[in-house]
Amino acid sequence: MISAEQKFLFDIQGYVILSDVLSADECRTYRKTVEESLQSASDSEPVAAPTKVVVAGEQRLNGLLRQRPEVWSALLDHPGVLPYLQTFLNSKTPQLVHSWAMLKHADEQADECGWHRGVDSQSYSYHDGVISCQMANVLFALTDNLADDGGLMVVPGSHKSNMSLGLGDYGINFPGSQPLLVQEGDVVIFSEGLLHSPIRRMREGFRMNAYFNFVHPLFNIAMRSPENLYHFYVPKKVRASFSPQQQRMLQWMNFVNPPRL
Repeated sequence: MISAEQKFLFDIQGYVILSDVLSADECRTYRKTVEESLQSASDSEPVAAPTKVVVAGEQRLNGLLRQRPEVWSALLDHPGVLPYLQTFLNSKTPQLVHSWAMLKHADEQADECGWHRGVDSQSYSYHDGVISCQMANVLFALTDNLADDGGLMVVPGSHKSNMSLGLGDYGINFPGSQPLLVQEGDVVIFSEGLLHSPIRRMREGFRMNAYFNFVHPLFNIAMRSPENLYHFYVPKKVRASFSPQQQRMLQWMNFVNPPRL
């Protein structure tokens, strides 16, 4: 049950933190799956396996549902997350756009930060008690995201800001920014209109998160990002193995031509 306080926080901040959504065993399984997939994935694109992108201090694995659907499909409609998505996106069937994982490790050559947002601040509204967020991201913390771990910085409230600043002008000290500190197993749901940035990891070891990005059913992702469809698209034969509810959350894929993978 979503509380009035959680709705208030999402509206005023642009994000909400949910504690202990995943167990330690679940996080361990997901970390192992990411590590195995990174070892087997090709660096080139387009490819049959999810695209692996390696830059200083970071490895990214795109298209989790294509690689290991039997593992990752549980996060598509996770009961601890789905009611929030339905409320924030104002839809019973939020549509999955993309799923990926990020692994960060300490590297002096890594970028300090990279501020961005997925949609502009006009993509969020609140009227007569109803939140309408056109795109939301779900961060599943597979390890701790604490100080110096290379977690996420956000500018609370920027999902409905009326003014703009140069995203590359301030580095890590963007006005009003603050770190999101969460522990292994926690989930962050945030509007993609929220200004956010990963930051450089400053100590040994690694930080790993999985991300599932969702939109309202009327948001035409195929028209907005056609160049990325081969990351987004889950083959029909894979979708056929999902539950009816999960298939409804991928139904936009029935109306696009399958990209060459």
